Amino acid sequence: MPIAAAVIVLILATARRLQYLLCMTSFDRPQQGSPASATRGEDRLVRSARREALFALALWLVSMVYTITYCYLNGYDRAPEALTFVLWFPDWVFWGIVVPWISCVIVSTWFAFRFMGDEPLEDESSLPAPAAGETVHG
Repeated sequence: MPIAAAVIVLILATARRLQYLLCMTSFDRPQQGSPASATRGEDRLVRSARREALFALALWLVSMVYTITYCYLNGYDRAPEALTFVLWFPDWVFWGIVVPWISCVIVSTWFAFRFMGDEPLEDESSLPAPAAGETVHG
């Protein structure tokens, strides 16, 4: 089981790094680039998009590592007599592919409806007021 231990260490290290990145604000990050970029604050929209992308990447990475590890350990070098079926799938396919896929759909849906939201692209107070008689659609 050294492969399983290595996979667990990889997952924990990735989760710790992801947690660190998600919790950082623009002031916590090491400053890169020109002095102008160091004084400028990070946009809310960019920070939100980064968090969402990192969550999606972490979910994909955890799912991929689990699926490949589980299917490798349980799908190969098995005697045909040891093969069992769960809901018409071979057991290693069900637990290694179907369950993680369904789990990813559920977690992604939960994340999309619970944490993701629309951010205004511009501050509405800085937009010019419509001219007299002009119809505003939206």
